[in-house]
Amino acid sequence: RPLRPGSFSQQQQKEKKKMMTRKSNISFICLAIVVLIAVDFVSAHSQATSAGVDYSHWMGDIFPRIANSTLFQLTLPGTHDSGAYHLDDEFAPGTDPKLDELIEIGQKFHIPTFEIVRTWALTSNETFYQQMKGGIRYFDLRSCWDQTNGMWRTHHMIMGNPVQTLLSDIRRFLDEQPTEFVVVEVSHLYGSTPVILPSLIAMVEQTLGKYLVPRTLP
Repeated sequence: RPLRPGSFSQQQQKEKKKMMTRKSNISFICLAIVVLIAVDFVSAHSQATSAGVDYSHWMGDIFPRIANSTLFQLTLPGTHDSGAYHLDDEFAPGTDPKLDELIEIGQKFHIPTFEIVRTWALTSNETFYQQMKGGIRYFDLRSCWDQTNGMWRTHHMIMGNPVQTLLSDIRRFLDEQPTEFVVVEVSHLYGSTPVILPSLIAMVEQTLGKYLVPRTLP
């Protein structure tokens, strides 16, 4: 009997199912490899740190090998939501209002919902300075404007340290390690306005000053 347009024979359905299973298996294998690599890196880093290996000037140590490389040719170790090693008790601007409702519901049932959210949102237990001493050279710095306190703060759903604290850590490290450089991506500027944004730019320029690299080099 002829097949209707868009329909599949039993054989075709079997082949399609096999293909989907194969793709699923490949995806799982790839994910497992990524996880193993990440675990291996963390384990190696932990062992090296405990053994007293100093990563604070690794770029200077290999300078002859990278001196003629462009930034795009280098692989820099970095951290995601880099500033979320400390988070306070307030949600960042732009956070889904339903979270407040969830917190209230949790309180009624004596469930520490906010603590659960904060524990999930924390991404590290090291300051910027400690991360750079450990070899990190790329930061994902998510910044929001805290209107109540009139300052820029880092955030990961919940607000954390003042951005000034993080920038000062970077300045301190670069003062100590003249052979190193750090890439900082500032994003997720929640609560920002065209009037407020220049204050963040001014803070970066005042704190990092001579260490800033212009978009176009001569």
